[in-house]
Amino acid sequence: MKYYLAESTQNTYVLIDCLSQEDVDPGFLHQAHKVLIQEDRDDALILLNGKILEGAFHCSFLLLGQEGLFGEFCGNGARAIAAYIFAKYLQCNKAYLHSKKGKHLLNKKGEGIYSVILPLPSFEIDPTFITDEKRFYELYPDLHFVNMIEPHLILQKELSDQELVTLGRSLNQHKELFPQGINVNACHKTAEGSLYVKTYERGVQRLTKSCGSGSLSAAAYFGGHRIVQVKTPGGDLEIQLFSDELELIGPAIVNKKYKFINNYIILNFI
Repeated sequence: MKYYLAESTQNTYVLIDCLSQEDVDPGFLHQAHKVLIQEDRDDALILLNGKILEGAFHCSFLLLGQEGLFGEFCGNGARAIAAYIFAKYLQCNKAYLHSKKGKHLLNKKGEGIYSVILPLPSFEIDPTFITDEKRFYELYPDLHFVNMIEPHLILQKELSDQELVTLGRSLNQHKELFPQGINVNACHKTAEGSLYVKTYERGVQRLTKSCGSGSLSAAAYFGGHRIVQVKTPGGDLEIQLFSDELELIGPAIVNKKYKFINNYIILNFI
């Protein structure tokens, strides 16, 4: 199997090409997780079930975190997948990434710039991620839930890195209320009018340089503008808000190719 190192606004990934398969077995997933830890990347993006239909490329993916758990979706990861697909399948002018929530159009917007279009989020408490709505609001009245395929909490406040880490760890240790963990975003408006978003991610249990679904959640929560410029510690994103969908736009790159066979890794360059 081949894997690549990818990056999207300083979110880092191991991107594993299993496009000829519909699924992977537990042994392969264990091996993929070992590679993820060895490469010290944020997540593994395991591409599956690739096919070309009527000139458009379609695939699905598994999102495997450092904790060994599966995530629901990754906005920045989707753009890294777009960078890979548009480089590999030059004959396709459209690409779709499939998730539990349907299929999501991927676009190449310019040199090194890609986007993913996603459905509008829900602001209703999902018992899958928060088991007791009343208890949640009693304990955390300043936190707002946004289901952007991934579960997010929004805090409209400027926090230091340590303050956000402390809050994120505390919430993610509360397994009775948040059984699958929860992403936590501290966000505020900058003097220039941009939205600054900093995210504690449940998949890695630490701050990440950027979070696409977290940025989308914050932009949708604040609302009010069709185009929202988002600043993160890892770089700038643009989010376009439409009546029935959102578009996340930003840079992504896929650089080196490797192969792993059993426990051995062979380095190659594209």
